[in-house]
Amino acid sequence: MRSWFYTKYGGPAVLQTGDQPEPELRGPKDVVVKVHAVALNPIDYKRRQGVLKMLLKETWPHIVGYDFSGVVTNCGVDADSFAMGDEVFGMLPHDSNGSLAEFIVVQADYISKKPANLTHVEAAALPLVSQTALQSFRLGQLAENKKVLITGGAGGVGSVAIQIAKAVFKAQTVATTTSTKKLERMRLLGADEVVDYGHERFERELAEYDFALDCTGEAKQCFECVTRGGAVVSIAETPTWKSLSTSGDLQGVSVSYFLGAILDCLSSSVTRRARQAQITYEYLFTVADGVVMDEIRQLAEQRALTPVIDKVFPFEKANLAMEYLEAGHAMGKVVVLIVDTTKAT
Repeated sequence: MRSWFYTKYGGPAVLQTGDQPEPELRGPKDVVVKVHAVALNPIDYKRRQGVLKMLLKETWPHIVGYDFSGVVTNCGVDADSFAMGDEVFGMLPHDSNGSLAEFIVVQADYISKKPANLTHVEAAALPLVSQTALQSFRLGQLAENKKVLITGGAGGVGSVAIQIAKAVFKAQTVATTTSTKKLERMRLLGADEVVDYGHERFERELAEYDFALDCTGEAKQCFECVTRGGAVVSIAETPTWKSLSTSGDLQGVSVSYFLGAILDCLSSSVTRRARQAQITYEYLFTVADGVVMDEIRQLAEQRALTPVIDKVFPFEKANLAMEYLEAGHAMGKVVVLIVDTTKAT
């Protein structure tokens, strides 16, 4: 099958395309999916660069990608929630090979039926970013009718987090940060307060917020905006040892004592500042979760959650899609289309 993969860590040049063996059922809960579309995420190029090599052990060649939408072609005997021909979407777990291929195998516990009102391109844009937003809000114990700050609202996570804060948590106020040309788009997504980071410092403009989701590595600045007793959850700062050593399923993430000590040292200035401000601080490492995927499907079908897509690339130009994402200018998701159902067969 056609796929995009790398055989060593490095820059964009190590990404290559070629044939890999088609995956087969390995367990009773496995599902084989013919992939129609794949959305790319920053973790894809960070993993290729080797940034996560001390946390995740690769098997070579490693196929790129987490998010996907496609059609079931085979099911294990215990994957009774799905049948051949079902349209599904999801995020692969960290210990799986990637999604940027014609076929993948994934456990049924990690996927959901595709929202009936979305195309495969639209559905592929939701899994990782939506799970990140929901898991972050719940990790920080966000309650309803609170004031919520989300930094980097134009990014993949930020653009869905704004919508989820409003739709699921009934946020009283949602504030975000973005560049000048994206201000109006943030308001259309539901943001009540939008700070232009090119001209203003959000920590000077915003105050008395109950919760902040840090998507940009600005947790310390978030502490300036959040009230005592509030919470900040970051997906962009250095992970804490605690965040990568929970009792939950981290899907292949392994942290040695030595690495954990280093992580705590690197994150100590942020955690210390949180204690001084009397604010709960957490780092989130997103994991695949089929129950959350079912919730995302329902939100999409209720039209409470809309995918935000910047650009779609054909499969043959997936390397250019990765370079485009890596350049850091995308507003929303970058998606690779593998099966174009609009073309006549």
